[in-house]
Amino acid sequence: RAIMPVAAASDNAGQGRPDATAHLLATAKSVEGVATTRAIIEQWAARRYGAAWKDRVNVVSDESRLAQVQRALLLFKVFMGALMSISLVVGGIGIMNVLLSSVIERTREIGIRKAAGAAQRHILWQFLAESVAITGVGSLVGLVIGVAAAFLVTAIMRQVAHAPIQA
Repeated sequence: RAIMPVAAASDNAGQGRPDATAHLLATAKSVEGVATTRAIIEQWAARRYGAAWKDRVNVVSDESRLAQVQRALLLFKVFMGALMSISLVVGGIGIMNVLLSSVIERTREIGIRKAAGAAQRHILWQFLAESVAITGVGSLVGLVIGVAAAFLVTAIMRQVAHAPIQA
């Protein structure tokens, strides 16, 4: 067996022992590239052997394993999406509780502001601005931690699985 680029193999295909069947193993760089790699090999065979290339060359790819990997990746994406949705809901409830307790604890401040002549909408805008600021800072901190964790987990998975996993 020899593993080499298609261009290098095209010059040597079919040479060697006459009683041995020539085999060429091609590996795609990713799961998504399997169909493209197969098409490139079929185009090469058509150029090399002409219209009757299907009689001389048999191109085989394990479509069932490919479909299984694609289903597993889709299931993983759906699972992670559901997990992140739950995390967002829990985070939103947490922010709501913090802000509600903030309003309850600050009734004196609200009363003083009303006595000083502040309108209801000014007080509402103050609490809205505070909630946006707290949510924004929390989102930025979560984004930085999440991206760092994604790259860290990806690096660990590459080392453990010895696979070209992309972040």
